[in-house]
Amino acid sequence: MKQVDEVQSFSASSLLRFLSRALRQSYLWLGIGLLALNFFSLLALLSWADVSFAIPASALSYVTGALGAKLLLGERLTPSGGRVSCWSLSAWRWCP
Repeated sequence: MKQVDEVQSFSASSLLRFLSRALRQSYLWLGIGLLALNFFSLLALLSWADVSFAIPASALSYVTGALGAKLLLGERLTPSGGRVSCWSLSAWRWCP
């Protein structure tokens, strides 16, 4: 959204200009497409496997999201966030 800039005022014309600039960004449409792919992949996984496997397996999206943020956007990842992601991925093994 750095390319779009911020909303200067909340008038209707300003919001429409912001929305038109945002909708022209290819990364926005790529993100929407990837979210749709994630959703339909989860539906396919739920039709194939039990929920007790599918939901923890879908937690991998958090890891890939964090790696994408680091590699594509240059974000800084903290060790505490990594520990939380690893714990959430491994905790399902000990759940009944």
